[in-house]
Amino acid sequence: MLEKDKRLFMSQDATAKVREFLTQNEAFKKRTSATLPLKYSPQKNGWHVTVQSDGIISGGKGFTVEVVRVTVHSYDIPSATRIMRTIDAALISFGGRWKLGVQASTRIITTPDSKLGGYVSSATYNIFVNRIAL
Repeated sequence: MLEKDKRLFMSQDATAKVREFLTQNEAFKKRTSATLPLKYSPQKNGWHVTVQSDGIISGGKGFTVEVVRVTVHSYDIPSATRIMRTIDAALISFGGRWKLGVQASTRIITTPDSKLGGYVSSATYNIFVNRIAL
């Protein structure tokens, strides 16, 4: 049992916060998740966005920095790149309004998806979030 004057400071889930941020836009509401839906096909289902953690890289008692990977799966290069650029602009421009410190980590990379067909466009971001006291 912890003493009364000792508090735990828990890190927040940066990936959940990024997904929540993206799904505020109606276009992303049903097309954003942690993983791809079962039997997903870019040709049949169109584009889809996944948001996953690449781990917490640093932090202190009051904050953490988590690397978050955002990936757009799509049927062609132009749409995959366009959607990813839109997400990139939104995160960099408006992330602060959601109390997310957002810093681009890797630039946007678009490549063929050898597993599902279509293309993937991806970038990673360092997300700074405050710890919450328990």
